[in-house]
Amino acid sequence: RERRFGRASRRDSLAMPRRASMRVAQERAAKKRLQRYDEDERGIYILESAHPYKLTASHRDIGEQSVGLALYFDTIMHFALLMAFLFALVGAFPLYHNLTTVELDTQYEVMRVDPFTGVTLTQSCDKAGDAGSSPSLILASSLGSDCSDPYVASFYNCPTQCFVEADTPDSEDFCATHLPCGLSAITDEETELCCEERLRDALVDDVHAPRWILSLSAMLVILVWTLNYHKQQLVTAQEINARSVTVGDYTVAVAGVDADDKIDATREELAAHMAHYGEVASVVFTKNIGTLLFVERKLATLKMRLAEAKAWAEDGAERHGRRDGFVAKMFKS
Repeated sequence: RERRFGRASRRDSLAMPRRASMRVAQERAAKKRLQRYDEDERGIYILESAHPYKLTASHRDIGEQSVGLALYFDTIMHFALLMAFLFALVGAFPLYHNLTTVELDTQYEVMRVDPFTGVTLTQSCDKAGDAGSSPSLILASSLGSDCSDPYVASFYNCPTQCFVEADTPDSEDFCATHLPCGLSAITDEETELCCEERLRDALVDDVHAPRWILSLSAMLVILVWTLNYHKQQLVTAQEINARSVTVGDYTVAVAGVDADDKIDATREELAAHMAHYGEVASVVFTKNIGTLLFVERKLATLKMRLAEAKAWAEDGAERHGRRDGFVAKMFKS
């Protein structure tokens, strides 16, 4: 029993998760943060001088530790400037115009014209029901809030007039009988009695503002911004690379080592030999992988051609019933 109890308690202890530690989490987060280091007289980082970057650090300063992070922040800055400039150029005036000329209302008037007497009766209706509806700030600032332009006005949110020519009795509810013809859910019977909806005559105004100028200006700004953004990214990357000193900036490639059997130098011997030119940080032996890959691919191509030639020779011998000649024997060998 004791053994069974001990095994069960051990399994329970292994299944329980470890207790979270705030201190350990903070230490791990601190190690992952980007640190800035001081440099000695040779331009080498002093590891003991690690300290976090200031909030006002430039992108190029951050690029000394991470080029990708610097270009990321630089991209955000360029996009923010683009959005601000586009808003000032093509967005501020339409927004102001929409907010100052908003006439949104869900009410509309059904105007029934008697075909015999020509008398027009008007009844007010509300598309949102008896309770009505008030437009939100987002809707009031949109392009559809301009109820003076029939091309962009929203018939559902702008006050409209609905004309119909019918002999409907005056006692009937025009709102329920004559629905707007633009509704998609009306039946065939309701379509015969529907009214033609349009903006109120008092709101319609001729729009002389050439909106295509704003669209063209936005396209030109985005084109110029794209060209400038691409150029600035290249310039920033080059400046960061010039300011960042790495071991690769002082790497020397020495060819011909171990070119024949007479030379068999180790890394320590090569470092000692090259030390009179300056301090040697490390020595790494590499091979010309490109040449090896090229030769291997060339060899595979030749093998494939040889197999095709053998298959062609064997197929020709079987068809014509001839014996293998000298060339065929060489292929088979």
